Amino acid sequence: MVIIAAVHLVGFGVASVDAVPEWLGGALWFKGLTPIPEAEGLFWASIGSFAVPVLILGLVVGWLAKQGLPVPRFVPWILGAWVLVCSLLMEPSGFPLGLIPVGMLLVRP
Repeated sequence: MVIIAAVHLVGFGVASVDAVPEWLGGALWFKGLTPIPEAEGLFWASIGSFAVPVLILGLVVGWLAKQGLPVPRFVPWILGAWVLVCSLLMEPSGFPLGLIPVGMLLVRP
């Protein structure tokens, strides 16, 4: 999870550098239900995405493992459901990669 989130943030972060001035200029403020401009799409693909919470979750899971504490069973099930739904709704995407850590969490003792 940490690697997937970090790659996502770095990759889209680099792609989004040119859009940062637009973000700071108010381009992300709600303007009604209209098609998403490129700058807004880049925001949601980078720092506005779920990569940051997934990074935090991955770090917590790693910390729990180092402490010898189990990850609650609901974590991989909820994460897996989210990954599957997103994988079905958006292709091609990196969502199927989320099944790797989900599988690893499900097969643990």
